[in-house]
Amino acid sequence: MSCTIPAVPQFLIELTSCGRKCCARHDACYAQYGCTSASWNLLDACSSLKCKGCNAAVVGCVLGCLENPFLSPSVPSEFYCAAQNRYIKVPGDFPTVHAARVHCASDRFEEMHRACCQRPEPVPVLAFPPELTGPSW
Repeated sequence: MSCTIPAVPQFLIELTSCGRKCCARHDACYAQYGCTSASWNLLDACSSLKCKGCNAAVVGCVLGCLENPFLSPSVPSEFYCAAQNRYIKVPGDFPTVHAARVHCASDRFEEMHRACCQRPEPVPVLAFPPELTGPSW
């Protein structure tokens, strides 16, 4: 229910309404397309291009906020709850941001990603029949 990035930039981004709205829109995008944080890895084959698009959009949004913290991205609220699949108000729907984060935490997308990216069992090496391993081969 918030951008998950290193602590110092996260604090700066979530300090403004603009930054929080960028994160809310990103969370909604992730929920819509079933994305996980693994989509930030450019080599991750399990994440769709739509997930990579969510990431590109939030980077642009946050950069806009850093240039002008008074911008207001067009989203209905500063927070998105993936567990409820909707934008929420704090206070309102939840008394505190902490309460909303506890309730809205969802690991279902991480589970989907793990299922997608599980490595298949290795294929056993087949031995050639003795007649194919003789000196004529």
